Amino acid sequence: MLKIKDIKAHLFKSLKKQYPDTEIQGFYRLILEDLFDFNISSAIIYGENPISEIQKLKVQDIITQLTKGKPIQYVLGYSWFYENKFMVNHEVLIPRPETEELVHWVLQHDLSEKKLLDIGTGSSCISSSIALNSTAIVHALDVSEKALGIAKRNAEVLNAKIKFVCSDILSDQVVSELENYDIIISNPPYVLDSDKNTMHSNVLDFEPHLALFVPNDKSLLFYEKIIEIAVNKLNNGGLLFFEIHEQKGN
Repeated sequence: MLKIKDIKAHLFKSLKKQYPDTEIQGFYRLILEDLFDFNISSAIIYGENPISEIQKLKVQDIITQLTKGKPIQYVLGYSWFYENKFMVNHEVLIPRPETEELVHWVLQHDLSEKKLLDIGTGSSCISSSIALNSTAIVHALDVSEKALGIAKRNAEVLNAKIKFVCSDILSDQVVSELENYDIIISNPPYVLDSDKNTMHSNVLDFEPHLALFVPNDKSLLFYEKIIEIAVNKLNNGGLLFFEIHEQKGN
């Protein structure tokens, strides 16, 4: 009979050829939290407790998906971001820690009743986090209707008040359709097509390329378009926040 304490050894035995020890330890922590609502300390205390057949099958299914390279966030169906749980699937990017830094940076400013637009919202991790931690009037835009479906569900679960817009910012008419804003924030596609050769398969095979990649000869495509939008739609004294490719900052 499989016990809680056996899960860790089972994970390491099954995954050690594919993942570093620190990552497997992270998987273990997330599985404990997901299946038992345990932390590591609780797992030690209750380590001798047997797990049910359903839990055993769930652990095995998680391991099977991880051996195929599927990110643990997609396996579990959610990712933590800015202290909240966001539903994610292959239609949206998995939120990254550096995007939490971006949100934290924005929240250092006075957002009282300021009108904010999140371009390329994905899971709504940026827009929902700002809406929950400020009195900003938040709008969120994405070209993907499927991504917006995830974004809306996250906002609803978290009780984040957001107006969602489905629009392609590369379209010439989008500028005329948008409202005016005090703040525009975006984590747009910026990874070069040439970078695919050095990226891990768990990103290439599972995360949406639409939200990641741009042609090598158009590396600033989305930044140029968003700045064009800002020139027309950003109020005087407004602010524009981005994430950007580490080699393209200048």
